[in-house]
Amino acid sequence: MRRGLATAVLLLAVGCSSGPTSVIGLDLVCDQDRSSAQAKDVVERVGGLRTDDFLVRLARSTEVGVVALVDGDVQDAYTVLHGDYGVSVVAQVADDGQGTADGLAQVDRITRAACEGS
Repeated sequence: MRRGLATAVLLLAVGCSSGPTSVIGLDLVCDQDRSSAQAKDVVERVGGLRTDDFLVRLARSTEVGVVALVDGDVQDAYTVLHGDYGVSVVAQVADDGQGTADGLAQVDRITRAACEGS
């Protein structure tokens, strides 16, 4: 199994020009089945999930597991989404005005950063 990079490295690797993106994901394995029934179920269950502290704007199954982009408190979102649903990575959504296309690109950048060199 290949191991991904720790959170601190992800913060540096996926930062945008306006500063680092807040990303939480530990002990990532870069060989997850993106099309498994379990991954699809997690994406379906967390997509659009709203609490008082965060809103899931996009969830996508990747080779590191499910990545969720959120508005709001990333730490609280990670605690809930990882603990209750098995989400692997939670990141603050970068809103550059391009909607879903930008969100998908952000998920791809996070996944590449996690798997690079592992």
